[in-house]
Amino acid sequence: MKLLQIFSKKIFIITVLASSFVLTSCEKDENKINTDCIDLANNVTTTAQAYSADLNSANCNAYKAALEVYIAGCNNQTDVSSFETALKELECE
Repeated sequence: MKLLQIFSKKIFIITVLASSFVLTSCEKDENKINTDCIDLANNVTTTAQAYSADLNSANCNAYKAALEVYIAGCNNQTDVSSFETALKELECE
């Protein structure tokens, strides 16, 4: 159980740091904000928080899907390497 707590904290920290990076580095539209990447990053953060709070299969799969969508949607606009690392380390049942 201790290992799961450490893993969930690690996931949360990686996601928060990556989201902070994304929010400041996406290409900007005419309003100086890329709302697509921001929305996708917010979804990653939300699903990571849910998974950290309750380490179940449904939350893991939701977090995994959010990471995959973010990587696919924003990989040409920002560095997604931290998201790819989080996805590789994620083991859903």
